Amino acid sequence: MHESHKQDVRRALFVATGSLGAWLALRILRSTTTAGGVHVWPDQLDAAATMGFLLVTLGLGSLGYLFIVVDFRAYLRSMRRALVVVVSRFPKRPEWARPYTPPSISALGLTMPCTEADVLKAYRARAMELHPDRGGNRRQFVRVQKQFEQAIRHLREQQPDWVQEPNSKGE
Repeated sequence: MHESHKQDVRRALFVATGSLGAWLALRILRSTTTAGGVHVWPDQLDAAATMGFLLVTLGLGSLGYLFIVVDFRAYLRSMRRALVVVVSRFPKRPEWARPYTPPSISALGLTMPCTEADVLKAYRARAMELHPDRGGNRRQFVRVQKQFEQAIRHLREQQPDWVQEPNSKGE
């Protein structure tokens, strides 16, 4: 490579990349050109630059992963604190946290989980209030009977097959 051409390259690199980039480019030009003008590649500077680049790339990736993990754990802790604040302000459980209670069971004043005995006890108490012979409304009494039947049907459908209720004979 001619000396005048090297100077042109140096000026162009200095203008394009600044002093550090120009210094590195000159270092590469000097170390990789032999006496005959043949470019030898790779040399120690190239190997060091490649290793430095790989270390920086892997280090930044690992550091980014670490920051993501730490930040996500902080996010979960903040969510836990927020949930504690929300729960302390609302003593009743929010709708999404409550177990599903069918309308037929909630009409009897019960919530899930409950047993058939609980449903029967609640039905008898409501029936005593609403029975037409005791001064209640016939329409409301019939509605409570239908809700009782639906509640019993729902509980029996939800009951696993291996659970069997003892019959009246005690078998």
